[in-house]
Amino acid sequence: MAKNSYLKASVGYSIGNLLIRGISFLTLPIFSRIMDASDFGLFSAVISIASVLCLVMNFAVHVAIPNARVDYPNKLDEFGSSMVWFTIILAVPYLIASLLFSEQLGELLGIPGTLVLIAVLESVGMALLSIFANQLAQNYRYKEYIIVSFLYTLINAGLSIILILTAYSEHRYMGRLVGGIAAIGALSAYVIITFFLRSKPANNKKYWPYALRISVPIVPHGISQVLIAQVDRVMLLQLSSSASAGLYSFSFTIASLFQILFASLETTWTPWFFGRMKAKDSLRVCERSNILIALATVVICAGMVVAPELVTIVGGENFVNASGAVIPIVASMFFGYLFSFVVGVQYYYKKTVYIALVSLSVALMKVGVNSYIIPRYGYSGAAYTSLFVYVVYFLLHYAISRCIHRPRLFNNAMLFGSSFFVILWTLVLSMLVENALVRYALLLALIAPSGAYLHRHWKSVLNAFSDQADEVVKEQ
Repeated sequence: MAKNSYLKASVGYSIGNLLIRGISFLTLPIFSRIMDASDFGLFSAVISIASVLCLVMNFAVHVAIPNARVDYPNKLDEFGSSMVWFTIILAVPYLIASLLFSEQLGELLGIPGTLVLIAVLESVGMALLSIFANQLAQNYRYKEYIIVSFLYTLINAGLSIILILTAYSEHRYMGRLVGGIAAIGALSAYVIITFFLRSKPANNKKYWPYALRISVPIVPHGISQVLIAQVDRVMLLQLSSSASAGLYSFSFTIASLFQILFASLETTWTPWFFGRMKAKDSLRVCERSNILIALATVVICAGMVVAPELVTIVGGENFVNASGAVIPIVASMFFGYLFSFVVGVQYYYKKTVYIALVSLSVALMKVGVNSYIIPRYGYSGAAYTSLFVYVVYFLLHYAISRCIHRPRLFNNAMLFGSSFFVILWTLVLSMLVENALVRYALLLALIAPSGAYLHRHWKSVLNAFSDQADEVVKEQ
Protein backbone atom coordinates (compact mmCIF):
# COMPACT_ATOMS: atom_id res chain seq x y z
CA MET A 1 0.00 0.00 0.00
CA ALA A 2 1.45 3.38 -0.97
CA LYS A 3 2.32 6.13 1.48
CA ASN A 4 -0.69 8.28 2.50
CA SER A 5 -3.04 5.42 1.64
CA TYR A 6 -4.31 5.40 5.21
CA LEU A 7 -5.29 9.05 4.81
CA LYS A 8 -7.01 8.22 1.52
CA ALA A 9 -8.80 5.30 3.17
CA SER A 10 -9.99 7.50 6.03
CA VAL A 11 -11.35 10.10 3.62
CA GLY A 12 -12.79 7.37 1.41
CA TYR A 13 -14.66 5.68 4.22
CA SER A 14 -15.91 9.05 5.45
CA ILE A 15 -17.40 9.72 2.02
CA GLY A 16 -18.78 6.21 1.74
CA ASN A 17 -20.37 6.34 5.17
CA LEU A 18 -21.85 9.75 4.46
CA LEU A 19 -23.56 8.13 1.48
CA ILE A 20 -24.63 4.77 2.83
CA ARG A 21 -25.17 5.40 6.53
CA GLY A 22 -26.02 9.06 6.17
CA ILE A 23 -28.71 8.67 3.58
CA SER A 24 -31.38 9.74 6.06
CA PHE A 25 -29.47 12.99 6.62
CA LEU A 26 -28.50 13.68 3.02
CA THR A 27 -32.09 13.35 1.83
CA LEU A 28 -33.73 14.74 4.96
CA PRO A 29 -34.73 18.11 3.44
CA ILE A 30 -36.83 16.23 0.89
CA PHE A 31 -38.35 13.60 3.17
CA SER A 32 -39.14 16.11 5.92
CA ARG A 33 -41.36 17.93 3.44
CA ILE A 34 -43.18 14.93 1.96
CA MET A 35 -43.58 12.93 5.20
CA ASP A 36 -45.29 14.09 8.38
CA ALA A 37 -44.16 13.35 11.94
CA SER A 38 -46.28 10.19 12.17
CA ASP A 39 -44.80 8.75 8.96
CA PHE A 40 -41.33 9.65 10.18
CA GLY A 41 -41.96 7.97 13.52
CA LEU A 42 -43.29 4.73 12.06
CA PHE A 43 -40.44 4.48 9.58
CA SER A 44 -37.94 5.00 12.42
CA ALA A 45 -39.65 2.31 14.51
CA VAL A 46 -39.32 -0.31 11.75
CA ILE A 47 -35.64 0.54 11.23
CA SER A 48 -35.06 0.29 14.99
CA ILE A 49 -36.65 -3.18 15.07
CA ALA A 50 -34.56 -4.24 12.08
CA SER A 51 -31.42 -3.03 13.85
CA VAL A 52 -32.14 -5.34 16.78
CA LEU A 53 -33.08 -8.30 14.55
CA CYS A 54 -29.86 -7.83 12.59
CA LEU A 55 -27.83 -8.51 15.71
CA VAL A 56 -29.94 -11.39 16.95
CA MET A 57 -30.25 -13.17 13.61
CA ASN A 58 -26.58 -13.84 12.82
CA PHE A 59 -25.14 -13.14 16.28
CA ALA A 60 -23.23 -10.09 14.98
CA VAL A 61 -20.46 -12.24 13.51
CA HIS A 62 -19.07 -9.22 11.63
CA VAL A 63 -17.35 -8.07 14.85
CA ALA A 64 -14.98 -11.08 14.59
CA ILE A 65 -13.48 -9.92 11.28
CA PRO A 66 -10.81 -7.63 12.83
CA ASN A 67 -9.71 -10.53 15.03
CA ALA A 68 -9.70 -12.87 12.03
CA ARG A 69 -7.38 -10.47 10.24
CA VAL A 70 -4.86 -11.07 13.03
CA ASP A 71 -5.43 -14.81 13.50
CA TYR A 72 -6.09 -15.78 9.84
CA PRO A 73 -4.24 -13.08 7.86
CA ASN A 74 -4.06 -15.12 4.65
CA LYS A 75 -7.59 -16.51 4.86
CA LEU A 76 -9.63 -13.35 5.39
CA ASP A 77 -11.67 -13.70 2.17
CA GLU A 78 -12.47 -17.30 3.02
CA PHE A 79 -13.48 -16.23 6.52
CA GLY A 80 -15.75 -13.47 5.20
CA SER A 81 -17.40 -15.82 2.72
CA SER A 82 -18.08 -18.26 5.53
CA MET A 83 -19.75 -15.47 7.57
CA VAL A 84 -21.98 -14.57 4.60
CA TRP A 85 -23.07 -18.19 4.21
CA PHE A 86 -23.73 -18.40 7.96
CA THR A 87 -25.98 -15.33 7.73
CA ILE A 88 -27.95 -16.68 4.77
CA ILE A 89 -28.67 -19.97 6.55
CA LEU A 90 -29.86 -18.29 9.74
CA ALA A 91 -32.03 -15.79 7.83
CA VAL A 92 -34.31 -18.51 6.43
CA PRO A 93 -36.28 -19.33 9.62
CA TYR A 94 -36.76 -15.62 10.35
CA LEU A 95 -38.21 -15.04 6.89
CA ILE A 96 -40.55 -18.04 7.25
CA ALA A 97 -41.74 -16.84 10.66
CA SER A 98 -42.38 -13.32 9.34
CA LEU A 99 -44.65 -14.78 6.65
CA LEU A 100 -46.54 -17.26 8.82
CA PHE A 101 -46.96 -15.17 11.98
CA SER A 102 -46.94 -11.61 10.69
CA GLU A 103 -50.02 -10.44 12.61
CA GLN A 104 -48.94 -11.94 15.91
CA LEU A 105 -45.39 -10.60 15.57
CA GLY A 106 -46.70 -7.20 14.52
CA GLU A 107 -48.86 -6.99 17.63
CA LEU A 108 -45.90 -8.01 19.78
CA LEU A 109 -43.59 -5.44 18.19
CA GLY A 110 -46.17 -2.65 18.09
CA ILE A 111 -46.21 -2.25 14.29
CA PRO A 112 -48.67 -3.29 11.56
CA GLY A 113 -48.29 -6.94 10.59
CA THR A 114 -47.55 -5.96 7.00
CA LEU A 115 -44.30 -4.35 8.16
CA VAL A 116 -42.88 -7.42 9.90
CA LEU A 117 -41.51 -8.96 6.69
CA ILE A 118 -40.00 -5.61 5.73
CA ALA A 119 -38.25 -5.39 9.11
CA VAL A 120 -36.81 -8.90 8.68
CA LEU A 121 -35.64 -8.25 5.10
CA GLU A 122 -34.05 -5.01 6.22
CA SER A 123 -32.26 -6.82 9.06
CA VAL A 124 -30.83 -9.44 6.67
CA GLY A 125 -29.50 -6.69 4.43
CA MET A 126 -28.01 -4.87 7.42
CA ALA A 127 -26.23 -8.05 8.56
CA LEU A 128 -24.70 -8.67 5.12
CA LEU A 129 -23.75 -5.03 4.78
CA SER A 130 -21.95 -5.13 8.15
CA ILE A 131 -19.84 -8.08 7.00
CA PHE A 132 -19.11 -6.34 3.69
CA ALA A 133 -18.07 -3.06 5.33
CA ASN A 134 -15.85 -4.71 7.93
CA GLN A 135 -14.16 -6.89 5.33
CA LEU A 136 -13.36 -3.95 3.07
CA ALA A 137 -12.12 -1.93 6.03
CA GLN A 138 -9.53 -4.56 6.94
CA ASN A 139 -8.10 -4.38 3.39
CA TYR A 140 -8.57 -0.61 2.94
CA ARG A 141 -10.65 -1.16 -0.22
CA TYR A 142 -12.31 2.21 0.15
CA LYS A 143 -12.86 2.84 -3.59
CA GLU A 144 -15.13 -0.18 -3.90
CA TYR A 145 -16.98 0.95 -0.80
CA ILE A 146 -17.55 4.45 -2.23
CA ILE A 147 -18.87 3.15 -5.57
CA VAL A 148 -21.28 0.67 -4.00
CA SER A 149 -22.39 3.23 -1.42
CA PHE A 150 -23.14 5.81 -4.11
CA LEU A 151 -25.27 3.38 -6.12
CA TYR A 152 -27.10 2.28 -2.98
CA THR A 153 -27.84 5.90 -2.10
CA LEU A 154 -29.21 6.70 -5.54
CA ILE A 155 -31.53 3.68 -5.55
CA ASN A 156 -32.72 4.19 -1.98
CA ALA A 157 -33.42 7.91 -2.16
CA GLY A 158 -34.69 8.04 -5.73
CA LEU A 159 -37.02 5.06 -5.54
CA SER A 160 -38.36 6.05 -2.11
CA ILE A 161 -39.28 9.53 -3.28
CA ILE A 162 -40.99 8.17 -6.39
CA LEU A 163 -42.98 5.62 -4.37
CA ILE A 164 -44.00 8.17 -1.74
CA LEU A 165 -45.33 10.54 -4.37
CA THR A 166 -47.09 7.84 -6.44
CA ALA A 167 -47.99 4.34 -5.28
CA TYR A 168 -47.83 5.07 -1.54
CA SER A 169 -49.11 8.64 -1.35
CA GLU A 170 -51.68 7.61 1.28
CA HIS A 171 -49.17 5.64 3.39
CA ARG A 172 -45.94 7.46 2.79
CA TYR A 173 -43.93 5.53 5.35
CA MET A 174 -44.47 2.46 3.16
CA GLY A 175 -42.92 4.19 0.18
CA ARG A 176 -39.89 5.05 2.27
CA LEU A 177 -39.56 1.48 3.54
CA VAL A 178 -40.14 -0.29 0.22
CA GLY A 179 -37.61 1.96 -1.52
CA GLY A 180 -35.06 1.10 1.16
CA ILE A 181 -35.74 -2.63 0.85
CA ALA A 182 -35.20 -2.53 -2.91
CA ALA A 183 -31.87 -0.76 -2.43
CA ILE A 184 -30.52 -2.97 0.34
CA GLY A 185 -31.75 -6.05 -1.55
CA ALA A 186 -29.67 -5.10 -4.58
CA LEU A 187 -26.66 -4.43 -2.37
CA SER A 188 -27.11 -7.77 -0.57
CA ALA A 189 -27.08 -9.62 -3.89
CA TYR A 190 -23.84 -7.84 -4.81
CA VAL A 191 -22.27 -8.74 -1.45
CA ILE A 192 -23.17 -12.44 -1.76
CA ILE A 193 -21.92 -12.74 -5.34
CA THR A 194 -18.71 -10.83 -4.61
CA PHE A 195 -17.79 -12.88 -1.56
CA PHE A 196 -18.54 -16.23 -3.18
CA LEU A 197 -16.55 -15.35 -6.32
CA ARG A 198 -13.51 -14.39 -4.27
CA SER A 199 -13.66 -17.46 -2.08
CA LYS A 200 -16.21 -20.21 -1.62
CA PRO A 201 -17.38 -20.83 1.96
CA ALA A 202 -14.96 -23.28 3.55
CA ASN A 203 -13.71 -24.40 6.95
CA ASN A 204 -17.09 -23.51 8.42
CA LYS A 205 -16.56 -25.88 11.36
CA LYS A 206 -13.48 -23.84 12.27
CA TYR A 207 -14.65 -20.32 11.41
CA TRP A 208 -18.19 -20.39 12.80
CA PRO A 209 -17.24 -21.41 16.36
CA TYR A 210 -14.32 -18.96 16.26
CA ALA A 211 -16.61 -16.08 15.26
CA LEU A 212 -19.33 -17.04 17.73
CA ARG A 213 -16.91 -17.14 20.66
CA ILE A 214 -16.13 -13.49 19.95
CA SER A 215 -19.53 -12.26 18.79
CA VAL A 216 -22.10 -14.01 21.01
CA PRO A 217 -21.19 -11.98 24.12
CA ILE A 218 -21.51 -8.89 21.93
CA VAL A 219 -25.16 -9.56 21.01
CA PRO A 220 -26.55 -8.25 24.32
CA HIS A 221 -24.15 -5.34 23.94
CA GLY A 222 -25.36 -4.64 20.41
CA ILE A 223 -29.01 -4.84 21.41
CA SER A 224 -28.26 -2.61 24.37
CA GLN A 225 -26.54 -0.11 22.07
CA VAL A 226 -29.64 0.01 19.88
CA LEU A 227 -31.76 0.52 22.98
CA ILE A 228 -29.42 3.22 24.24
CA ALA A 229 -29.66 5.01 20.90
CA GLN A 230 -33.34 4.46 20.12
CA VAL A 231 -35.38 3.44 23.16
CA ASP A 232 -36.17 7.14 23.69
CA ARG A 233 -38.32 7.13 20.54
CA VAL A 234 -40.43 4.22 21.71
CA MET A 235 -40.81 5.65 25.21
CA LEU A 236 -41.71 9.10 23.87
CA LEU A 237 -44.39 7.45 21.76
CA GLN A 238 -45.77 5.67 24.81
CA LEU A 239 -45.28 8.32 27.51
CA SER A 240 -45.64 11.57 25.54
CA SER A 241 -46.89 11.75 21.94
CA SER A 242 -46.07 10.71 18.39
CA ALA A 243 -45.16 14.34 17.65
CA SER A 244 -42.55 14.32 20.44
CA ALA A 245 -41.15 11.03 19.13
CA GLY A 246 -40.94 12.54 15.65
CA LEU A 247 -39.15 15.68 16.83
CA TYR A 248 -36.66 13.67 18.87
CA SER A 249 -36.02 11.28 15.96
CA PHE A 250 -35.43 14.25 13.68
CA SER A 251 -32.91 15.75 16.12
CA PHE A 252 -31.12 12.42 16.32
CA THR A 253 -30.99 12.20 12.53
CA ILE A 254 -29.33 15.63 12.37
CA ALA A 255 -26.82 14.54 15.04
CA SER A 256 -26.11 11.33 13.13
CA LEU A 257 -24.02 13.36 10.68
CA PHE A 258 -21.32 13.50 13.35
CA GLN A 259 -21.87 9.87 14.33
CA ILE A 260 -21.24 8.89 10.72
CA LEU A 261 -18.03 10.92 10.59
CA PHE A 262 -16.75 9.39 13.81
CA ALA A 263 -17.72 5.89 12.68
CA SER A 264 -15.64 6.41 9.54
CA LEU A 265 -12.61 7.34 11.61
CA GLU A 266 -13.23 4.36 13.89
CA THR A 267 -13.43 1.99 10.90
CA THR A 268 -9.92 2.89 9.77
CA TRP A 269 -8.54 3.23 13.31
CA THR A 270 -9.49 -0.30 14.43
CA PRO A 271 -7.14 -2.41 12.24
CA TRP A 272 -4.24 -0.05 13.00
CA PHE A 273 -4.99 -0.16 16.74
CA PHE A 274 -5.01 -3.97 16.73
CA GLY A 275 -1.66 -3.94 14.96
CA ARG A 276 -0.12 -1.52 17.46
CA MET A 277 -1.46 -3.56 20.37
CA LYS A 278 0.11 -6.68 18.90
CA ALA A 279 3.42 -4.80 18.60
CA LYS A 280 3.02 -3.50 22.20
CA ASP A 281 3.41 0.07 20.92
CA SER A 282 1.42 1.95 23.59
CA LEU A 283 3.24 5.22 22.99
CA ARG A 284 2.14 5.42 19.35
CA VAL A 285 -1.47 4.67 20.33
CA CYS A 286 -1.40 7.49 22.86
CA GLU A 287 0.08 9.98 20.39
CA ARG A 288 -2.39 9.19 17.62
CA SER A 289 -5.43 9.12 19.91
CA ASN A 290 -4.49 12.55 21.30
CA ILE A 291 -4.66 14.08 17.83
CA LEU A 292 -7.91 12.36 16.88
CA ILE A 293 -9.64 13.27 20.15
CA ALA A 294 -8.54 16.90 19.81
CA LEU A 295 -9.92 17.05 16.27
CA ALA A 296 -13.17 15.40 17.38
CA THR A 297 -13.55 17.97 20.17
CA VAL A 298 -13.29 20.87 17.75
CA VAL A 299 -15.63 19.25 15.23
CA ILE A 300 -18.32 18.41 17.78
CA CYS A 301 -18.19 21.84 19.43
CA ALA A 302 -18.50 23.55 16.05
CA GLY A 303 -21.32 21.16 15.18
CA MET A 304 -23.28 22.12 18.28
CA VAL A 305 -23.07 25.78 17.29
CA VAL A 306 -24.61 25.25 13.84
CA ALA A 307 -27.01 22.42 14.80
CA PRO A 308 -30.06 24.63 15.51
CA GLU A 309 -29.75 26.24 12.09
CA LEU A 310 -29.35 22.83 10.49
CA VAL A 311 -32.66 21.79 12.04
CA THR A 312 -34.40 24.84 10.61
CA ILE A 313 -32.84 24.57 7.15
CA VAL A 314 -33.15 20.82 6.74
CA GLY A 315 -36.46 20.25 8.49
CA GLY A 316 -38.41 23.37 7.68
CA GLU A 317 -41.35 24.56 9.75
CA ASN A 318 -42.56 21.05 10.60
CA PHE A 319 -39.50 20.31 12.75
CA VAL A 320 -38.29 23.73 13.94
CA ASN A 321 -39.18 22.86 17.56
CA ALA A 322 -36.44 20.22 17.53
CA SER A 323 -33.75 22.93 17.77
CA GLY A 324 -33.62 22.82 21.56
CA ALA A 325 -33.01 19.06 21.72
CA VAL A 326 -30.37 18.76 19.04
CA ILE A 327 -27.45 20.31 20.98
CA PRO A 328 -27.20 17.71 23.80
CA ILE A 329 -27.79 14.91 21.29
CA VAL A 330 -24.87 16.13 19.17
CA ALA A 331 -22.74 16.25 22.33
CA SER A 332 -23.62 12.63 23.08
CA MET A 333 -22.05 11.63 19.75
CA PHE A 334 -18.69 12.82 21.08
CA PHE A 335 -18.84 10.51 24.08
CA GLY A 336 -19.86 7.67 21.80
CA TYR A 337 -16.62 8.34 19.91
CA LEU A 338 -14.54 8.34 23.11
CA PHE A 339 -16.18 5.03 23.99
CA SER A 340 -14.92 3.55 20.70
CA PHE A 341 -11.32 4.25 21.76
CA VAL A 342 -11.38 2.63 25.18
CA VAL A 343 -13.60 -0.32 24.24
CA GLY A 344 -11.07 -1.38 21.60
CA VAL A 345 -8.95 -2.80 24.42
CA GLN A 346 -11.74 -5.18 25.39
CA TYR A 347 -12.22 -6.26 21.78
CA TYR A 348 -8.50 -6.90 21.36
CA TYR A 349 -8.27 -9.10 24.44
CA LYS A 350 -11.58 -10.79 23.51
CA LYS A 351 -13.11 -9.70 26.84
CA THR A 352 -16.40 -8.97 25.16
CA VAL A 353 -18.50 -10.22 28.08
CA TYR A 354 -17.66 -6.98 29.92
CA ILE A 355 -18.91 -4.98 26.96
CA ALA A 356 -22.22 -6.82 27.08
CA LEU A 357 -22.67 -6.39 30.83
CA VAL A 358 -21.96 -2.65 30.80
CA SER A 359 -24.15 -2.03 27.75
CA LEU A 360 -27.07 -3.92 29.24
CA SER A 361 -26.73 -2.08 32.55
CA VAL A 362 -26.59 1.32 30.87
CA ALA A 363 -29.57 0.49 28.64
CA LEU A 364 -31.65 -0.45 31.69
CA MET A 365 -30.50 2.71 33.42
CA LYS A 366 -31.63 4.79 30.46
CA VAL A 367 -35.06 3.18 30.50
CA GLY A 368 -35.36 3.95 34.21
CA VAL A 369 -34.23 7.57 33.91
CA ASN A 370 -36.45 8.18 30.88
CA SER A 371 -39.50 6.77 32.65
CA TYR A 372 -39.11 9.62 35.12
CA ILE A 373 -37.86 12.39 32.79
CA ILE A 374 -40.05 12.00 29.70
CA PRO A 375 -43.48 12.50 31.38
CA ARG A 376 -42.13 15.71 32.94
CA TYR A 377 -39.83 17.20 30.30
CA GLY A 378 -40.75 15.47 27.04
CA TYR A 379 -38.31 15.16 24.17
CA SER A 380 -35.95 17.84 25.54
CA GLY A 381 -35.53 15.83 28.74
CA ALA A 382 -34.89 12.70 26.68
CA ALA A 383 -32.10 14.54 24.85
CA TYR A 384 -30.26 15.39 28.06
CA THR A 385 -30.81 11.86 29.32
CA SER A 386 -28.99 10.61 26.21
CA LEU A 387 -26.02 12.85 26.95
CA PHE A 388 -25.88 11.69 30.58
CA VAL A 389 -26.09 8.03 29.58
CA TYR A 390 -23.32 8.28 26.98
CA VAL A 391 -21.03 9.96 29.52
CA VAL A 392 -21.64 7.10 31.99
CA TYR A 393 -21.17 4.60 29.16
CA PHE A 394 -17.74 5.99 28.32
CA LEU A 395 -16.59 6.19 31.95
CA LEU A 396 -17.54 2.61 32.78
CA HIS A 397 -15.76 1.20 29.75
CA TYR A 398 -12.72 3.34 30.45
CA ALA A 399 -12.48 1.89 33.98
CA ILE A 400 -12.80 -1.70 32.70
CA SER A 401 -10.24 -1.21 29.94
CA ARG A 402 -7.72 0.18 32.43
CA CYS A 403 -8.19 -2.92 34.56
CA ILE A 404 -7.62 -5.22 31.56
CA HIS A 405 -4.59 -3.36 30.20
CA ARG A 406 -2.64 -1.66 32.98
CA PRO A 407 -0.03 0.22 30.87
CA ARG A 408 -1.37 3.61 29.85
CA LEU A 409 -2.75 3.73 26.32
CA PHE A 410 -4.56 7.06 26.38
CA ASN A 411 -3.74 10.50 27.77
CA ASN A 412 -6.06 11.07 30.74
CA ALA A 413 -5.65 14.83 30.51
CA MET A 414 -6.85 14.72 26.89
CA LEU A 415 -9.72 12.31 27.56
CA PHE A 416 -11.16 14.06 30.60
CA GLY A 417 -10.15 17.59 29.67
CA SER A 418 -11.97 17.35 26.34
CA SER A 419 -14.94 15.70 28.07
CA PHE A 420 -15.26 18.53 30.59
CA PHE A 421 -14.97 21.15 27.84
CA VAL A 422 -17.65 19.51 25.70
CA ILE A 423 -20.09 19.30 28.64
CA LEU A 424 -19.46 22.94 29.57
CA TRP A 425 -19.86 23.97 25.92
CA THR A 426 -23.16 22.08 25.76
CA LEU A 427 -24.58 23.83 28.80
CA VAL A 428 -23.57 27.27 27.51
CA LEU A 429 -25.00 26.69 24.01
CA SER A 430 -28.24 25.26 25.41
CA MET A 431 -28.88 28.67 26.96
CA LEU A 432 -28.13 30.39 23.64
CA VAL A 433 -30.37 28.42 21.26
CA GLU A 434 -32.30 31.57 20.37
CA ASN A 435 -29.19 33.77 20.23
CA ALA A 436 -27.38 32.80 17.05
CA LEU A 437 -25.11 35.88 17.12
CA VAL A 438 -23.48 34.94 20.42
CA ARG A 439 -23.22 31.28 19.40
CA TYR A 440 -21.34 32.14 16.22
CA ALA A 441 -19.09 34.56 18.10
CA LEU A 442 -18.15 31.63 20.33
CA LEU A 443 -17.53 29.54 17.23
CA LEU A 444 -15.04 32.12 15.94
CA ALA A 445 -13.34 32.11 19.34
CA LEU A 446 -13.04 28.32 19.08
CA ILE A 447 -11.86 28.18 15.47
CA ALA A 448 -9.12 30.80 15.83
CA PRO A 449 -6.83 28.91 18.26
CA SER A 450 -7.77 25.55 16.73
CA GLY A 451 -6.82 26.78 13.27
CA ALA A 452 -3.54 28.17 14.57
CA TYR A 453 -2.71 24.83 16.21
CA LEU A 454 -3.49 22.89 13.03
CA HIS A 455 -1.40 25.30 10.99
CA ARG A 456 1.60 24.74 13.27
CA HIS A 457 1.17 20.97 13.55
CA TRP A 458 -0.43 20.02 10.24
CA LYS A 459 2.31 17.51 9.47
CA SER A 460 1.68 15.67 12.73
CA VAL A 461 -2.05 15.62 11.99
CA LEU A 462 -1.48 14.13 8.53
CA ASN A 463 0.98 11.62 9.93
CA ALA A 464 -1.67 10.48 12.38
CA PHE A 465 -3.35 9.00 9.33
CA SER A 466 -0.79 8.43 6.60
CA ASP A 467 1.98 6.67 8.55
CA GLN A 468 -0.37 4.05 9.92
CA ALA A 469 -1.16 2.41 6.61
CA ASP A 470 2.45 1.48 5.89
CA GLU A 471 2.74 -0.11 9.34
CA VAL A 472 -0.39 -2.17 8.78
CA VAL A 473 0.85 -3.37 5.38
CA LYS A 474 4.16 -4.51 6.89
CA GLU A 475 2.21 -6.74 9.30
CA GLN A 476 0.16 -8.40 6.55
